[in-house]
Amino acid sequence: MNALPILFFIAVLVAAFFLLRVVGDSAFGEARKQRREFEKEFGSYLTNGRREPVLLRRPHLATLSPFERRIEARSELKRLVRLIEGAGLAVPAYRVLLEMIVCGVIGAFAAFSFFPKWWLVVSAGLLAATLPLVRLWWLRHRRIARIESSLADAIDTVKRSLRAGNPFVSTFKLVSESMEGPIATEFAIAAADLSYGSDPRSALLAMLDRVPSVPLRGFVTAILVQRETGGNLAETLDHLSNVIRERFRFERKLRTLTAEGRLSAWILISVPFVLAATLHFRSPKYLAALTESDQGPMLLGGCAVLMLVGVLWMQRIARVKV
Repeated sequence: MNALPILFFIAVLVAAFFLLRVVGDSAFGEARKQRREFEKEFGSYLTNGRREPVLLRRPHLATLSPFERRIEARSELKRLVRLIEGAGLAVPAYRVLLEMIVCGVIGAFAAFSFFPKWWLVVSAGLLAATLPLVRLWWLRHRRIARIESSLADAIDTVKRSLRAGNPFVSTFKLVSESMEGPIATEFAIAAADLSYGSDPRSALLAMLDRVPSVPLRGFVTAILVQRETGGNLAETLDHLSNVIRERFRFERKLRTLTAEGRLSAWILISVPFVLAATLHFRSPKYLAALTESDQGPMLLGGCAVLMLVGVLWMQRIARVKV
């Protein structure tokens, strides 16, 4: 028995695991680090904090059957539930798992129709099964970016409302009514938490748990410290909103300065695919020697996996944290 396909299959499994770690670290690594630092610094605040998903934060749970709710409440799905909440989707976690299974089966059948080799079929199925997770990570990243871009204006609204003497519930409701987008949704959930008897500490920590963001962490920290030590919260929020605006101004300038390099990177990434398509249409026999040979699919699969890992790794290296 030829051991080369087995070795390649093992290599693809390792590459797929590494790919998930790279994508997961890029989406969760900084957020997980911030959460650990926050819990270390304010561990006492997290005691008895409400972290479990409830109907208040996930109203679509009310439409599920008791059996579906029991599945949704399993501890194994907690990280996936947190990812779905961060992406702003109102879908049960078990349905995402079903989507992963369906994508894996479709990817396996698609690979089998072109290259009927078991190791390639299984590898394609495993890679295709990660597509729903990649989509959730992308939606979560985009939603956090939208929240961060609107946070300074929301803090200004909170500052003005507090100076007018309004309580936290009215302040958060005002932000949810005057703002648009995901920032309004998050403040509406926090206002609902406060309205149903939750203390500001638990409501703010729940918001930070759903949206692990550096600017939002500063906002939550400022309020928690002020409640513990006292001081002028409106003045602190005023300085915080100015810092957030300067941070985003510098971030936009940095993206402008690095736009040429990022465009060059995408052009270099697309060159192999454009070249392969050109050769396929202009000289089909040139690539037939690669695709129709026994080791051709193995080489193509290995190149695709390694190229994808390299792209994600280079993006992580090139990302400048502000």
